[in-house]
Amino acid sequence: MKASIDEILELIKESGVLVDVKSLKNDKSLSDQGIDSLDMANILLNITEKYNINIPIEKTQELNSIEKILNYINENL
Repeated sequence: MKASIDEILELIKESGVLVDVKSLKNDKSLSDQGIDSLDMANILLNITEKYNINIPIEKTQELNSIEKILNYINENL
């Protein structure tokens, strides 16, 4: 089972971010689009729970766009 962009967007929405998820660009840094570090922590926590994958602390800074998150999930499923 591969993750999809729509699933990632839904996870971001469920994380309680205050930005309009529909306006997010897949290849742009989430922090540049108004998602702060607390939001990112919640997003990554939701990802680990939904997909049952481990995200090492040193990887969290690299996972800063929807595309990078999607690629990481699909490589580790």
